Amino acid sequence: MLYLLTGSNGAGKSLRSVWQMRELLKEGRDVYWTNYRGFGVRLAITMANGERREVKHFPDAREWKQLPPNSVLFIDEAQQIMPSRRGGKSPPEFVTELDTHRSRGIDIYMTTPSPMKIDSEVRSLFAGHFHLIAFGDKQSRVFRFSECQEDPQSSSLRSQAAFELWAHPQELYGCYDSSEQHLTKAKPPWRQRIAKLLFVGAALLAVWVIYALFFAESEPTKPSAPSSGGLASMFGGGVSRGRSDAPRFRNAQEYLRYFTPRVPEAPWSMPAADATLKAKPALYCISSGAGLDGDGRPSEGGCRCLTEQGTRYVLPRAKCEVVARTGGAYNPYLDPATPTLASASSAGVPTSGQLRIMYIMYKTGQIFRRAQAPFSCSWREASRRETAIAQTTSGPMLATRGDSPQESRPHPRPPVMGPVPHRV
Repeated sequence: MLYLLTGSNGAGKSLRSVWQMRELLKEGRDVYWTNYRGFGVRLAITMANGERREVKHFPDAREWKQLPPNSVLFIDEAQQIMPSRRGGKSPPEFVTELDTHRSRGIDIYMTTPSPMKIDSEVRSLFAGHFHLIAFGDKQSRVFRFSECQEDPQSSSLRSQAAFELWAHPQELYGCYDSSEQHLTKAKPPWRQRIAKLLFVGAALLAVWVIYALFFAESEPTKPSAPSSGGLASMFGGGVSRGRSDAPRFRNAQEYLRYFTPRVPEAPWSMPAADATLKAKPALYCISSGAGLDGDGRPSEGGCRCLTEQGTRYVLPRAKCEVVARTGGAYNPYLDPATPTLASASSAGVPTSGQLRIMYIMYKTGQIFRRAQAPFSCSWREASRRETAIAQTTSGPMLATRGDSPQESRPHPRPPVMGPVPHRV
């Protein structure tokens, strides 16, 4: 059988052929070499039975018919012995006689840089084609074809070939002289170079991340912008932490005075809001006169105030009623473009926001009163309470269809509430 080994300089063709010689020696075959540089191939092995076998030099590859049967011949740089012919010339006799090499039991291995450099008559006889490509300094990629391929560099042909990654047997470097070891340095494939670059980049990125997380000094924090301080925390704003200009208090009394409004009905008048006021506080008060509550019990009435957040704000009753009737003091911190509750209604009609606050305060008072009394009563008790309400309240009489004026019942008036609260 004829076999072809191709590849550029440094791909490992000669080393692969010497490695193949050793494998054939182990099988007990006679191995010959020819056309190798320098001192040729110096390879010998010792068999298991103690017999020493070595490769032998064959002087002229053109006389291959003189080889003993079942022997193997390795021809290096085969293009020098059987070069490619020009058109019209007949092949040499030793080339045409290669058709009968199988009948003699002789195998021939040829190495050449390219299949196109040897005779076309020989190319048609190869039963195996090994194309080697260097993969780093100590490995080669071997593509095996079942016949000679004129363009083994083709990617489409390589995809159809059997592939193996062959590690160079370094112990065989001293068994032959080859210019491949000195003239050309194998270059790793571009995929391997890209993989190495990506690996180095990933390693540098990992080192930078670790340094940034654990070893980098944190930048000094810039002082935050002035905030509304205590007033913002009271009405929902954030409180600035870690400020160098934050006030210092010698005792608890100074702290309380700092957050105590100068005018009780104006919570924004506290000293904490003097410099940097960001919030827009508002105060809503509602008062009710004396009368019966929802359970029919006498009530002295009351007055309570809420902030714009719906939180309770405690004022003396006299001042609470003043705010409920007059709308409270002028608030200089409101945006002029922001309509107040007093200006939102042109004719004293409560706005939707006013009605919601009034309803919430009214229902809150009812729930609080009912919590102190039984939750249920008989229908007689309910009738008695309804009669008591009709007798003690004043207001227009509400007549129904079919009722005489004498039979009309007084319409119960809701609890007395102060004027529409005004937003301040």
